[in-house]
Amino acid sequence: MMAPRYIRITLSELVVEASGENLATASFSQAYQSDTYSDEVRKSLTWGRVGESWKILAEATLPD
Repeated sequence: MMAPRYIRITLSELVVEASGENLATASFSQAYQSDTYSDEVRKSLTWGRVGESWKILAEATLPD
């Protein structure tokens, strides 16, 4: 499979909710477009503090 010539990702409707000092959830709409494929989905990322950094712990595609 050939790699696309370009990829464009646009996020909108971003909402971040903290669950204490070390956990947060970000939900948003993601529009993906390339020269070979496009789609639009709702996503949720769960973030956790690991030492001094924030890491993605889980990613989910949400129903429309």
